[in-house]
Amino acid sequence: MKIFGIGAPKTGTTSLAAALKILGFKTIDGPRGQNPIILGNLEKGRPLVQGLPYEAFTDSYVRRAYKELDAQYPSSKFILTVRRCRPWARSARNHLRIVGRKVPSNRMLKRHCLNYNVERVQYFEDKPEQLLIYSLCSGTGWQPLCEFLGVPVPQKPFPWKNRGQRVKKRKRRKRRF
Repeated sequence: MKIFGIGAPKTGTTSLAAALKILGFKTIDGPRGQNPIILGNLEKGRPLVQGLPYEAFTDSYVRRAYKELDAQYPSSKFILTVRRCRPWARSARNHLRIVGRKVPSNRMLKRHCLNYNVERVQYFEDKPEQLLIYSLCSGTGWQPLCEFLGVPVPQKPFPWKNRGQRVKKRKRRKRRF
């Protein structure tokens, strides 16, 4: 069984990866090392995660390729981490500013958030056993995740990552000459 985190960035994907590791799944979070292999497999017509020694994948190309992954790994589990659109848009805007990318309007980001989630939920409508809609930001914790994956709830606290971090604006100092 493969596990694919298909939530948009800024929806708790780092926390999900940390939780999956605690649950004993060999997990990779983010594109480091996996995207070139996945894209190479795509070019060569091979299963997308062939050659990657992991059971769980979060926050990378897999979030876009959920349909192909479902066809290639039919017994897989998909976890859609979700967050209310307004706070998600605010977080996404901050992140885009930090990395120096163009920042779309709040309206556009909220529309993207809604469409992104609806598209994935609709795809798995006939396969509800394969999809967990997981609202980490609302503090759901271990229970839904462990039930979905069929594993016991660990005695460790849930690994909240990047929770509540605020981007501090740098104050411009007046230069004295």
